Amino acid sequence: MENTLNLVFTIDSGYIPHFTTALTSLLENNLNLDCRVFLLINSPKSHSLEKSINFFQNKYGLTVEVLRLPDSSLEGIEVSRHVHVTRSTYFRFFLPEVLPRNIDKVLYLDADTLILDGIEELSSLVFEKNILLYAVDEKHWKLSGMGDIDFAGNHLQKVGLISDRYFNSGVMLINLKLWRSTNFSNDLFTNLKVHKDIIRWWDQDVLNISVGSQWNDLDKKFNALNLKTRLKDSAAIVHFTGASKPWHFTNTHPYKSDYARYRKMSPFYPYLQKDALHWHSYKFLRYMWFRVIKRSIFGA
Repeated sequence: MENTLNLVFTIDSGYIPHFTTALTSLLENNLNLDCRVFLLINSPKSHSLEKSINFFQNKYGLTVEVLRLPDSSLEGIEVSRHVHVTRSTYFRFFLPEVLPRNIDKVLYLDADTLILDGIEELSSLVFEKNILLYAVDEKHWKLSGMGDIDFAGNHLQKVGLISDRYFNSGVMLINLKLWRSTNFSNDLFTNLKVHKDIIRWWDQDVLNISVGSQWNDLDKKFNALNLKTRLKDSAAIVHFTGASKPWHFTNTHPYKSDYARYRKMSPFYPYLQKDALHWHSYKFLRYMWFRVIKRSIFGA
């Protein structure tokens, strides 16, 4: 259908609960949205994946269409020492090939997002000639004073990126028709290989280098980045960028409680926050150390 919004998430197996939470938030806040959802994943069938798929089918009547891409597709590609980034971050480069050929545009969403308001208007956006995608410019959040962002695009001047525009790749409305007709995925992998020694933000850098000026701005409410405080106006999509995530015990993101609320609606609740044991162990050891010091000094 013309007004159907096609959505795609790309994850590895470790992100299944977070994908489930993100999609739950989308469906709860877009009850009348006509959408088709794809999940691109690198793992075979698993209990967690089946639990997620069955949950959406039984609760929302939604069939999540699972597409699989083996890790061998990215053989030889490294990301970094950052533990929160895996090679699956490059899966979105394959979207024109793996998604059905009759789909001309798709909304890509990172799995570390929450959809807190309606996104129906994205289904009616049209692409001007030679525009490859819509995305949110990171400087919009930096200039607003609401986001705590070190503008990520500055380092790309080394490869000749002249524009001060730099989009975040966590939310993108992609022109699949143009990506296919121009073999744009080939450009992505070529630039990944050529610039592998200087890219800092992985697929996002490669996308900005390759897209150049061929993108249009989305309203910043569709990708609220690295927020320091809760917003006075509602954000349609909150994006938990960075290594610290709301499912980490020590995370202090202002929308952490929102993540917990939608996680609670999912079949992956309750859950142990990832670094909780480490944090409590640290506090216990610190407490014991101070007791030893106190006893050695005061004898009690």
